[in-house]
Amino acid sequence: MSRPNHRVAALAVASVLAAGLAGCADDTPTTSETWPAVDDLVDTSGLVWAVDGVVHLGDGSTIDTGSTVTEYVVAGDGVWFRPDTPDDDGLAELRHATSSGVEGTRAHPHPSTLSTSPDGRFLAFLDRPQGADGPAEAVVVDLADGTELVRSRTGLGKDVDDWADLYEEVPISVIGVSVDTAYVQAVDGVLAYDLATGQGSPAEVAQGGLSETDWYQQFSPTYPLPNVAGTWAIRNPDDLAAPPELVPADGDPVSTRLLPADGPPVPGGPALERWWLDSWLDDATTVGGTPAGTEQMPSSPLDVLITCTVPAGTCRPIPGTERGALVPGDRDGDALLVR
Repeated sequence: MSRPNHRVAALAVASVLAAGLAGCADDTPTTSETWPAVDDLVDTSGLVWAVDGVVHLGDGSTIDTGSTVTEYVVAGDGVWFRPDTPDDDGLAELRHATSSGVEGTRAHPHPSTLSTSPDGRFLAFLDRPQGADGPAEAVVVDLADGTELVRSRTGLGKDVDDWADLYEEVPISVIGVSVDTAYVQAVDGVLAYDLATGQGSPAEVAQGGLSETDWYQQFSPTYPLPNVAGTWAIRNPDDLAAPPELVPADGDPVSTRLLPADGPPVPGGPALERWWLDSWLDDATTVGGTPAGTEQMPSSPLDVLITCTVPAGTCRPIPGTERGALVPGDRDGDALLVR
C-alpha cells in the first residue's frame, strides 16, 4: 500500500535504538482502573469512518462523540477516542462514547497506541501518567466483563530523567491485538500479552525483523491481496504515480479509474488524482482512499474513502467522506480498513 504507516516507521526506529537506552522497569502499576462491562459487543466488522466527531459503523449505524476526534477505535459497546482538547500536560483523556452518551475514563493514552481485538472484546493502549512524568503502562482491558487484564510498565523505561525525550527517540506503540495476543513495542523489544491470562513475555521476532515474522503479517498484509473467493486481487503500485490494479485469477489486470462522486462536485474539494486500494468489502468491491488534501490544506491527515468494483475497475468516493474521513487508529497505516 501507499499510505504512510507511522506505527511501522516507529517500530523500525525502536529496533535500532532500543538496546542501549533502557531496561525493564518495575512492573508495579500506579493505578487500577474500573472499566464498564458490556453485555452486547458492537459490530466492528465492515468499513468504519468518522467525520465531524460522528463515527459511522459498518452496519450503517452511527455514534456521536460530541468532539473533534484525533484518534479512535471501536470496541466493547461503542467508541473509545482521544479528543483534540488535551489536558495541560498535552495528553488527552481517553473517552468512551455509546448511544447513551460520552464518559471519561481517567486514562491518558500515548498518541497512536489505541488498538482492539478483531471482535472488539479487548481494548489495548499505552497509558501515560498525568503530567507525563513517568513511564507509560501497557494496558489491556477485557470489555466483556470490565476486567483490566494487563497494566504493566515492563520494558517501557527505567531511571529516565526525561520521559518525553525517551519516547521521542524510541517510539513505543501497540503493534496490534490478535484473537489471543496483544503485541506491544516496548523500549527494549516486543512484548506479547496473552489475552487468556494477561501474562506477558518477549515476542518471537524473525532474524530478518518484524516484516518477516509470521504473527506480524496479520497487522501488515502483503499485496497482491486476494478476495475471499480468490477470483480477484488488489495490486498497488510502489508509489502513487500509477493507479492501482485489480488482477483476475485468469486474465489481464484491470487498471482502476477514480470518478467524482455521484452528484455535483464538492467545491474546493480534493483533486482525486492519486488513490490506493486496501481491502475487500465483498468479493466484488474493494475499498481504499485518496488524500483529502486541497490547495488550502495540502497536508490533511484525512482520506477520502473510495470503493472500486470488478470487473470494470470503476472507483467512486463513499458518500459522506468527500472532504475526508478519519479511520480507526488500528486500521490506519498498513493495517486493513476492513477486517
